[in-house]
Amino acid sequence: KVNKFVKGLEDKGLLKVNITGNYLGSHIGIIQKIKNPYNDNNIYILAGSDRWGTKAAILAFLTKYNDEDTLMVEWDKGKVNIIK
Repeated sequence: KVNKFVKGLEDKGLLKVNITGNYLGSHIGIIQKIKNPYNDNNIYILAGSDRWGTKAAILAFLTKYNDEDTLMVEWDKGKVNIIK
């Protein structure tokens, strides 16, 4: 909700999963690959329901991400676990 560009994508219905402070749950993050509506590239959204979820999404993007459309992850005691 902080990023106005991402909020605009959400308002256009382009996000596959909308994240809030309550949804998806504590320490949960998500990586979403969406088609850029302005050119032929992709946009990668890394978000979390809290700061630990955001951290998990960032670390997963750097170490575990394999170009999935969505990847849900969890921060668990210093480790990043893939949920789905």
